Amino acid sequence: MSLVSLLETTVHRHARHVRRYRQLEIEPLDEHAIDVVKKYVGKLRKLTVEMNSILNSISEDAVRSMDQDSLSRLDMLTFYIHEVALNEEEEVLRTLLSLQNRLGIEIVSYKDFEYVKMAKDLAKRINTLTQLLLK
Repeated sequence: MSLVSLLETTVHRHARHVRRYRQLEIEPLDEHAIDVVKKYVGKLRKLTVEMNSILNSISEDAVRSMDQDSLSRLDMLTFYIHEVALNEEEEVLRTLLSLQNRLGIEIVSYKDFEYVKMAKDLAKRINTLTQLLLK
């Protein structure tokens, strides 16, 4: 499976997971709801780390050697990642941070925001390169 295909799969799973979060019923805030939210955050973190790993594996040489179809797919994916997917994740994390502050328990950490920033930076760098090559 190519890196672009792996990235597509991970991005799709990430988007599905963010959609699922929006459907979570976390009221009333009982122990079960908090456990569900913590489990959700763990899965989201895992997907973001996986996305980071894949993006980190895509070297400039690999991008330059891609065929037009792969390059176009990578261009669309990296644009979506840094403009949509990770902004949605940040929104979810900020909501959970607010919940965390209200309850006084740890749900998210600063590392979650760092993973998002790293993935955004990598996606932007790769997207800039693909844009240059598609011209």
